[in-house]
Amino acid sequence: MGTEYELLEWNEIENTIAEADDITKLSDLTDKLEAIRVIAKQSKQSLHVQNQIGEYRLIVERKKGEWLKDNIKHEGGKPSTDSTVTFLKDIDITRDESSKAQRIANLDKKEFERYIKETKDTNTELTVAGVVKLAKQLMRDEKIDDQVKKMQEKPLELPTGTFDVLVIDPPWKYGTK
Repeated sequence: MGTEYELLEWNEIENTIAEADDITKLSDLTDKLEAIRVIAKQSKQSLHVQNQIGEYRLIVERKKGEWLKDNIKHEGGKPSTDSTVTFLKDIDITRDESSKAQRIANLDKKEFERYIKETKDTNTELTVAGVVKLAKQLMRDEKIDDQVKKMQEKPLELPTGTFDVLVIDPPWKYGTK
């Protein structure tokens, strides 16, 4: 019917991922791996098999995020008059997909590999959502650490003198008697 779907053989997946060097190939690989993952889950394949597919999918998402960081003009600011600039809409990738892929790509390689290993070791399903959640948590922790460091470098000065302060604590109703 016009569109042919090639099967992706297990022994060639790593080579295919390594050779994928543009967003079209990476997106196609993402779609194929997601289809394989769904079929594996529906046919009640072992968690080991599902996680192997999931690991490949995460590797592709990470590679996709790296490509997007390097090649996509982020919208905002003045519109570009350069016709060679590529935008997400030009490559059929949503902002959400781009954001998730780039969050995964921003993860330190050791953290990424540790997540995969720990998830497999605990017999839990490897998911894009899980690694994105980890990336968000690590970003949040890093921001908090930076704020703590700034506060320790230059502590806040306490105000001196007297102040007119009015404290009000009305009897709020909390739904109890």
